[in-house]
Amino acid sequence: MTDQERCPIFPSMLKAYCSHCQGTARGSARNPKFSLKESTFNGFPVVEVLRDGAAIHPWHEHFRFGRRKAEMPLTRIDVLREFWKTNGDENDRFISQVIENRSRRLRVRVFVERHPDFERSDGEFV
Repeated sequence: MTDQERCPIFPSMLKAYCSHCQGTARGSARNPKFSLKESTFNGFPVVEVLRDGAAIHPWHEHFRFGRRKAEMPLTRIDVLREFWKTNGDENDRFISQVIENRSRRLRVRVFVERHPDFERSDGEFV
């Protein structure tokens, strides 16, 4: 086996199986480290999501939310799972609906809207 087939940082590892060489190691561009920073906004507790200790998007300094916004997607986690399993091309599959959780005094409208220019945080268009 040649040195070309081994990782330069972890020489006991073949490049084909090395997360460092494949670019999938934790903290790499393809697998960033996400963390939460607790703070308050207008007197309410919020968490801010950080990517590798900094803002997730260069154009959006703070991606933060509080308890109420966290409850919204959790109210319809079943619909989110169903959407996740599709390729997004099934427009007629997801009918706009309003979900109400009276105990939480929460009403959530669930719908799918296409955005052909949707860009992920890594710059790739979806």
